[in-house]
Amino acid sequence: MPFGVARHFSCYSYWYFGKIFVYLVRERRHLPYRMRCRYSQFNPNKKRNLMRRISKIYDGIPANYPLCLHADCQMAESCLRQLAFRRHAELGTHLTLINPSLCTTKDNCPHYADSKPVRFAKGFTNFQKHMFPQQYSMFMDLLISHFGRNQYFMRRSGKVVLSPEEQNVIRQALVKCGVEDNLEFDEYIESILWEP
Repeated sequence: MPFGVARHFSCYSYWYFGKIFVYLVRERRHLPYRMRCRYSQFNPNKKRNLMRRISKIYDGIPANYPLCLHADCQMAESCLRQLAFRRHAELGTHLTLINPSLCTTKDNCPHYADSKPVRFAKGFTNFQKHMFPQQYSMFMDLLISHFGRNQYFMRRSGKVVLSPEEQNVIRQALVKCGVEDNLEFDEYIESILWEP
């Protein structure tokens, strides 16, 4: 066999058997059947996916969210703390409760949390198109000093949603920069505001 043909055959064989080896390791074909079953049963990735499916049952209730025991309160039907407590069986073994002696059953409870959905905003990448370079530089400096550099860019791209308070901070920064147009955020969503 010529040297060039043999060299090409050896390189191809190394590539081919390398592919087979990667496939066997990925599919765990080199393990006995019992070990494959045992590995798949305790696979951490499958456990993580199971926890994601279970977390959907909670409908967004944060962990260690303070709950209220007063079911006879006047505001119980619209209070997040009481509505979340009604699903305490899904929240695990340990709960975080507000001291019942510090809560009132009247409409002036200091721990009341409204269950009405709030309008959140996602991203403001289109602001730069409607601003002069100097205005945008000043606008960015103001928000970086308020949120921090990384948090600013996460909010700008929409990776972190903006609460109504943060939306007001951004609009105040626009006014300080001299932007008169009523600019809109990239996207709006309605969700429950789970305040601690």
